[in-house]
Amino acid sequence: MKNLFILAIFCLFNGFHGYAQLSKGRVLLGGSLSASVTDNQQSITSNQAPIVERKFSASPNAGIFISDRWVIGLTPNFSSAYQKFGLSTQEIRLTNYGIGLFARYYRPVSETFSFFGELTGPAFGFYRNEFSSFDVQQPRSESWNRGTYYQVGAFLSIGATYFVTPKIGVEASFGSLGFGFTRFSGEYRDSFTNRGDTSGDNKGFSFSLHPSTLNLGVSFYLGQ
Repeated sequence: MKNLFILAIFCLFNGFHGYAQLSKGRVLLGGSLSASVTDNQQSITSNQAPIVERKFSASPNAGIFISDRWVIGLTPNFSSAYQKFGLSTQEIRLTNYGIGLFARYYRPVSETFSFFGELTGPAFGFYRNEFSSFDVQQPRSESWNRGTYYQVGAFLSIGATYFVTPKIGVEASFGSLGFGFTRFSGEYRDSFTNRGDTSGDNKGFSFSLHPSTLNLGVSFYLGQ
């Protein structure tokens, strides 16, 4: 708590200084990182709720200011999840990684505070999903599917940045609005070791103000 109080005082008085954080040619580095572990032993009598669940995701971004307010760049992403279910000991492992494009527009309201709108666009990536189950009376069965995907669309979020120093900004973004079309193709193997090709697509409109869309992070502004 003491450290948070000192940081708050520093940010408060630092707001009276002027910085030129938003200028053409500067480089923006930032992103988000999340991890969670759940151990729910109460669900051991059920095959529905997971007993153990682990999730991890990382979405860094890197962009360059093409003007004093516009940034364009790339957003690599990686996510993984593991779930272990009830009495039959079912396990699921999901892995996804790819890269996409983004554009961000800043609207400064003071020398240390700015709103922004961020638009994420086309993306391309890879996926692999693994499933297994076993119990004392049956042999272990395994299946998987893997492949590539691409997405065409646009998703908008809004946020704000407070510049703690000329090169460091604390930011928060919220909400999601957009439309996307995703197509995937790959191969699979079922629990009987049969193999085949798989493909499909989905599209849709999304709008959300759910608290889960809140993202907090730190961005670095490098260069001139």
